[in-house]
Parts: sequence; C-alpha cells; structure tokens
Amino acid sequence: MITNSSNFRRAFSDIKNNKFIHLITFITIILSLLIIGTFVIFAVNASELLDEWKSGIKLIVYLEDNLSQAEIDRTKFEISKFEEIENVEFISAEKELSQLKKSMTRQKGIFENLKENPLPDSFEVFVKKEKKNQEIIEVLAKKIEKFKTVTEVEYGREWIGKFAKIISVSRLAAICMGAVFFMVTIFIIANTIRLALYSKKEEIEIMQLVGADEKFIKSPFYLQGLIHGAAGGAAGLIILFILFFVFSINIGQDFSSFTIKIKFMSLQSVLIILFCSTLAGWFGCYLSLRQFLKYS
Repeated sequence: MITNSSNFRRAFSDIKNNKFIHLITFITIILSLLIIGTFVIFAVNASELLDEWKSGIKLIVYLEDNLSQAEIDRTKFEISKFEEIENVEFISAEKELSQLKKSMTRQKGIFENLKENPLPDSFEVFVKKEKKNQEIIEVLAKKIEKFKTVTEVEYGREWIGKFAKIISVSRLAAICMGAVFFMVTIFIIANTIRLALYSKKEEIEIMQLVGADEKFIKSPFYLQGLIHGAAGGAAGLIILFILFFVFSINIGQDFSSFTIKIKFMSLQSVLIILFCSTLAGWFGCYLSLRQFLKYS
C-alpha cells in the first residue's frame, strides 16, 4: 500500500515538474481522439440513416401506355408471385398527377398548360422487410424490367449505392484513423516518458547502484503512461460528447424529417476507445523503459 502510494506520488511529482511536456502530450492525445471519434459517430449515424431509408424502399414500376385492364391485372399478378414481394398497389396516371399537384402547390403554373397527362400508370411494389437489401432489390428490379408491359423500374439505386460507398469509406477511415491514433499515442507517450527518464537519469542510476529493483524504478513511469492514456482518452471523449450535444441541439433539428435521431457512439465503442488509449499509454511507456534500461 505504501509502495503504491509512493509510486503515485513520484509519478505525479514528475508530471508537476514537467508540466509543459505532459500538457502537450495530453492535448495531442485529446485531439487524436476527437478525430477518430468524429469518424466513428459519422459512420454510426450514416449507417442508421441508410438502414432507415432501406426500410422505406419501394419499387416504382412504370407501365407501357394504353394497356388494357386485363394486361394491368396480369402484370400485377405476375409481380405479386415473387417471394420477395409483400404488396403491389396500382397507381393510375390520373392519381399520380393529382398527388404531384398536391405536393407542388407553389408551382401550380407548371400544370396549367398541360393538354394531356404525361405520367404513365405505375405500380408501387413493397418488398418484405427481411428482403430489403440492395442486392436482392437490384435482382428483383431487373426481373420486373423484363416484363413486356413494363418500361422502367425505379428504387433509387444510384443514391443507395453511392451512400453505401460513403459509409464503407467512413468505416474504413475510422479503422485506419484508429490505427493511426493508436500508433501516434504510443509514439507521443513513449517520447514523453523518454524525456522524463533522461531528466532522472542520475537518480535512476543511483537507485540501481543501491540495489533498487526494476519494478520500483519502472512503476512511476508506467503510471505516467497509464495516466496519459486514460486521462487523455477520457477527456477527449467528454469533449467529444459536449460537442456532439451542442451539435444535436443546434443542427439536429434539420434531421427531424427522419424517424431516427442522431446519436453518440455506443457504450461499447466508448469503452473500446478508452481501453485502447490506456493500452497505448502503457505500451508507449514499455518501449521507452526497455530502450532506456537496455543502454543505461
């Protein structure tokens, strides 16, 4: 107990005596964590948003002009036979034009000179929830497009694909930034501990001469590394949460049209980041001590 108390006193004494170096290390760790945390939060919320959009996906099947009622019914029946389909709803050209006029009340003049309805009849095709993924929907759309009575099938394939790529890139960036953050933290803490070791070189040599064991010599420095990693990680997460909270209040209302709400990273992600930050602190100290004691 006394030894642990002594180690903590020695660790904090060194931090106090070298405030500037330790402060720079602390701030750098915080900035590194803010960067990786921002990528993680973006990736999490973008993924949630894509999942919500996918859950509301429906195929719009545009039909050829002048089809008979029998042809329309037959096409509807054939589409309904696909196991991925939950429901098929016929939308007449007249109904579609009426809905368009209601949604564009400020642009009424556009419709005043229309001599005939330019819109085709169509089907709204609803896919079963468990079948709503891009690959299945794309295959289904291609099958329906082969019908002779169908001119085109739309489901937002371009933006879904592009947004999915953005999410994949964001996730990859988060992983890469996490790896960089881990290595940068190790490097910074290793250099900080190395400076602390050289500033106490004579003291350490005296300890070695009087027979102090390595554990006694190393413990304060390991504590410094752990303090830097844990405190820097915790401070970075707290600052990130405050920034996120301010953002969600002032800008989050722009996302009110979506059923999802922007959210912070999960508790699991927070704990993983905090653990990695602390581990980086310990490992950075380990590298410095190994090199220093090897040549001392």
